[in-house]
Amino acid sequence: MAEGLSASGYAVLRLDKRGWAEGGNDQVDMTLDLLCEDVVSALSYLKTRADIDHESMFVLGHSEGGIVAQKLAADLPWLRGTILYCAPITPLHELTHDQTAYTLRLAGTAESDIDTALHKNKQDYEKIRKGEYPEQTFNGSPTLHWRSLILHNPMATLRKCPPTTSVLILSGAKDWQIPPREAIRIHNELLKLNHENVDLHIFSMLDHFLLEEKGVSRVENYFVKRRNIPPYVLQTISQWLERACNPEN
Repeated sequence: MAEGLSASGYAVLRLDKRGWAEGGNDQVDMTLDLLCEDVVSALSYLKTRADIDHESMFVLGHSEGGIVAQKLAADLPWLRGTILYCAPITPLHELTHDQTAYTLRLAGTAESDIDTALHKNKQDYEKIRKGEYPEQTFNGSPTLHWRSLILHNPMATLRKCPPTTSVLILSGAKDWQIPPREAIRIHNELLKLNHENVDLHIFSMLDHFLLEEKGVSRVENYFVKRRNIPPYVLQTISQWLERACNPEN
């Protein structure tokens, strides 16, 4: 994605999520607000550079990063726009119930066992919401972070996005983690709020990473082989950015 947009003439700053890759190893204190602060720091850095058009800055967020992107679009009215890439509008902990059921059904798990697993998840999320969960991590992420996501209201945040902020919404029809209904809900809500420039694209053969999947999308297929973002996705984004930066054209 970054390489393709750079080749189209856009300056791209990729930010490692706190606790991953070069973002350090300590995730215990991570929260949604801290992730947003990290991106704000990155944007502040870009504003120090003379080779960046400070009037045409965009934030692209994928999946959970799409929650961050929506929050920043609401809080930073000077952003030219945001690209929501397989981003949710349903609270993320609620979506995990569908994700769990999907993967368990693919594995051939009995429906009664799926019901038991979902009931346990709901109990755990309620403990996290109340601050009563005993462990520092839950499902591989900090419990504090899960609590910040549970307490976050994505729809209320989306409604704070200024109508002048351009929004591009991308989704894959084979995305079972953040299904395309989420993109449609975001699009419809922004239209109701009379946004001046909102665009929606759902690609029929693409998965959660906007990579082509010929069969059934499964976790184990994600990184079995090297796959690149399809050129038509990059073209969609590049053309949208051109229109957003030069609306008079």
